Order: sequence, then structure tokens, then C-alpha cells
Amino acid sequence: MDRRLGRENELDSLVTLYLARMCGLGYGTRQIVRSLHEKGGPIDTIIVSGGAGQSELALQLLADATG
Repeated sequence: MDRRLGRENELDSLVTLYLARMCGLGYGTRQIVRSLHEKGGPIDTIIVSGGAGQSELALQLLADATG
């Protein structure tokens, strides 16, 4: 099975791409939180809205990525 991230319509590929994007969003958010913390603006709560806020998996991925 080809494991490249692409725009294929197969379910496995779409799920892999979704998870990769969620992790990217989470780690990007982590950088923002870290930068704000270093400048004296600690963050202790992140509010997620939209589709990601309805998915327990998405919320867990974002929580894990942001620490």
C-alpha cells in the first residue's frame, strides 16, 4: 500500500491526511502558546470550535500536541 499523503479518495488516505493536518494544527498552536508564555502571557485554556470541537479524537490530538 502506498503511504504518501496525497489527494486520493481512498478512505485510508483521507484519514491519514486528516490526522496529519490535525497534528500540524496542534503543533502550530503549541508554538503560539509557547511564544506567548515566554513573553509573559501564559495560556491555560484553549477553546476549540467547529468540527474539531465535536470530535473526541481531534480534541485529544490537539491536547496532546499542545501539551
